[in-house]
Amino acid sequence: YNKEVMSIMIRNTGSSAFCPGVDIKSLYPDMDAFTSKWQPEARTYFRKVQELAWDLASISYPPTMSVMNGFVGGPGLSFGLNCHYACGTFNTVIALTEPASGFVPYGGASFRYAKLPRKLGFYLALTGVPVSGIDTFFSELVSHFAPENLYDDVIHSLEDTQYRGFSAVRMALCDGLMMDKLIPKEARRAFSFQPHLDAIERCFSQDDIESVLQALDKEKTAWSQETRALILKAAPTSVKVTFEMLKLAESMSIEECLQMENKALLNMMERPDYEAGLRMVLSTDASGKGDDNASATTKTPTWEPPRLEDVPKTTVQQILTEIHEQDDFRVGIVVEDIEGGELKVNTEPKLDYKWLQDGHVEPVEMSNLSEEELFDMGLITDDMMEAVEKYSQDPAVERREDPDVSAGDVFGEQDGEQIKEDIVGLELEEDETTGEKKEE
Repeated sequence: YNKEVMSIMIRNTGSSAFCPGVDIKSLYPDMDAFTSKWQPEARTYFRKVQELAWDLASISYPPTMSVMNGFVGGPGLSFGLNCHYACGTFNTVIALTEPASGFVPYGGASFRYAKLPRKLGFYLALTGVPVSGIDTFFSELVSHFAPENLYDDVIHSLEDTQYRGFSAVRMALCDGLMMDKLIPKEARRAFSFQPHLDAIERCFSQDDIESVLQALDKEKTAWSQETRALILKAAPTSVKVTFEMLKLAESMSIEECLQMENKALLNMMERPDYEAGLRMVLSTDASGKGDDNASATTKTPTWEPPRLEDVPKTTVQQILTEIHEQDDFRVGIVVEDIEGGELKVNTEPKLDYKWLQDGHVEPVEMSNLSEEELFDMGLITDDMMEAVEKYSQDPAVERREDPDVSAGDVFGEQDGEQIKEDIVGLELEEDETTGEKKEE
């Protein structure tokens, strides 16, 4: 915690791309001489992406916002979707295309997509279909949506607000974006995926990808056949691993998903599909080179193995569970020294509040925070305190001597009148069998 920092906004300049993906040429300068010597740098890069995703997903304070005004893919998903407030614009296009390029979701994408309603995340992740504009809001990929220029108003509101912390950000978003005015009922009915949601839920609720393909075949619609073709076009191993990742992620925490993703991406980097996918992304037809008006088309890679039925379950489990020798990614794991020189590993995430003042890190119990500190964190506001004061000075309220009733009992209520009966003159119910008063 730093009193000088009210919030953090991650925002791109321009409107073409927020973060379109990995800069492959910087990781692999010479794809014609692709060798394992480039892999350590790539592994370091992906570990940093995973760590950034964890930092954003687990941070308690200050609140973070991402304004994704353009294309979002690859590592962009890690710092775009893991903020407290993920915001979209009419220029936003979000796509998870890793299975189509011989790789797997990372940066917390498995967690975010698995949690989307009605198996929509399964459909989007396995097909690579992009979500654009207001659909990003209706699909629940972003928490807020508005024209790009209105986010300038959010910044101005943050500069002028009397609130602090999360309260400041919530008020700035409400004042600056005016959500109820921006999304009329007509627009809500224009959700692009609405006509297919029932079919998506039916088909992608299966236990394995083979059953998903069978279910799509039974639908016998143009949409289902197109969806089936997109899945079959992707790398078979990546498709099977991604499907299993999403199934597991439905009941996982973000921490568990990041650890699973890290194992999977390191193991996938050792497979031939990874290199084939990189070449596919970089390659274009000779007809597209040097001609700005020519349409560049990517070459179709040869996947190994080439068919879904050739990928055994043991391979999928190995990719998801085997710890790579270079795996040094550890999130939320604290090693504690105990008597006897032994080490006790605590796998529970470390989510304690940290109080940063004058360059020192000092753990503070929430119950011991001062009123000033609570104000700074936005956990209490002037409106709350005014309600408490109004209640305490109301002569019509019958008081009772009870040291356990304090201002803390009314934090969160905007009007003291609404809570009088909750903390004053409580009637204890009588137990029907013993006749004794129940403890309230």
